[in-house]
Amino acid sequence: MAISRFFGIRSFVLAIAALVAALVLIVGVPLAYAEETGSCGADGDDVKYVLSDDGKLTISGEGAIADGAFEGREDVTQVVIEEGVTHIGDGAFAGCESLVGANLPQGLESIGAEAFVWCTAMEAIDIPADVASIGEVAFAGCMALKSISLPESLTTISPYAFAECARLSSVSIPANVTVIGEGAFSECLSLESVNIPAGVTDIGAYAFAACISLQSIVIPASVTSIGEDAFICCPSATISVDSVNSVYDSRDGCNALIETATNTLIAGTAYSSIPDTVTAIGSGAFAEPSRIEEWLQEIGLEGIAYQRLTGIQIPDSVTSIGSGAFRDCASLTALAIPASVTRIGSGAFSGTTAAIDYAGSQAQ
Repeated sequence: MAISRFFGIRSFVLAIAALVAALVLIVGVPLAYAEETGSCGADGDDVKYVLSDDGKLTISGEGAIADGAFEGREDVTQVVIEEGVTHIGDGAFAGCESLVGANLPQGLESIGAEAFVWCTAMEAIDIPADVASIGEVAFAGCMALKSISLPESLTTISPYAFAECARLSSVSIPANVTVIGEGAFSECLSLESVNIPAGVTDIGAYAFAACISLQSIVIPASVTSIGEDAFICCPSATISVDSVNSVYDSRDGCNALIETATNTLIAGTAYSSIPDTVTAIGSGAFAEPSRIEEWLQEIGLEGIAYQRLTGIQIPDSVTSIGSGAFRDCASLTALAIPASVTRIGSGAFSGTTAAIDYAGSQAQ
């Protein structure tokens, strides 16, 4: 429906433009184009907009901006939302690829799912203090976004809220956040630093996947659940876990994330070692992103420097290596697998040309 509304508005605007052109020919007097105005409120809310010739969109009134209100509008370059607006609807500014910045008002309470998704020119945004909810995929694909200010009112970072913000270099997660959702910061290729507050209990699957520039991962004592591949393809990071965490550890200064009860190493980096108390290397534990150079060049980030795993010793305490454990470790030249390993998952070494020396006679 949002796309249909968009094309309906464009058809109307084009018709008006044709009429103006005809009047110019008939009367012989050039006419100035008027500002575009209209209503954009949800469910009868009194919210109106004015779009000036220079692309500045000013929104005023009381209540919520409708879902998809300005979806795909390439003529919007700046958004100013005045006080009185309390909610930005789902997909309200989705795909506004010329949008450079948005000024959000005090009193704004929530930002809907996909509200600013693929606003690829947006460089910065400050989220007001009263915002308690940011929807899924809200800012995903904002490739130019370099900084974002998150309010203390947030308790959850929604799934994929900031995924593929390729130029985002740092983020401060508010102290009241308890859940970092699935894929929340995945593929933030320039992200070098992030704090995980002491109150966080859950880190979702793929939350920081492919954050190749991330320098440090510190897991607080409060974290009791880390989803699948939450830190996969983060080869440049050091990893530490608070010593009183009851579920995870980074024993012996190993720079790796270990599930304590099962002695399974679930995330490692180029700086990791494997302690001789570890019995399993988890799926994707040391995996690196494939075709990364082409990917960075495609989006203009070929200057990013990141680490690669070049070698690691697997102790004879290890009995199992999970699927894709060393996938795409292109700089790994050799790997010795002790006879203690009796199970190797599918594709454990796919994408690597390392010479594999297995000391045992059978692995399943």
